Amino acid sequence: MNGRINKNIIVSTHDFIVPIRGGGGLRTLSVAREFKKRGCKVTIIAPTDRVSEIEGIHIDWIHPPRKQRSQILSS
Repeated sequence: MNGRINKNIIVSTHDFIVPIRGGGGLRTLSVAREFKKRGCKVTIIAPTDRVSEIEGIHIDWIHPPRKQRSQILSS
């Protein structure tokens, strides 16, 4: 092996990834980038404007949570 990690990783957030609308989306994207840089196959699960890939990282998009649910998830 070449010392690289060969794993499948899922990174998720309830904050928007595309377009980024808060710190959670930015942090999630940073974590996904780092895993990818280390040789992992990364999938992000997050609300987006129906974008399926960013910077070569696959995105499974979900609908954004309603305001009440978002407040519960943030607590």
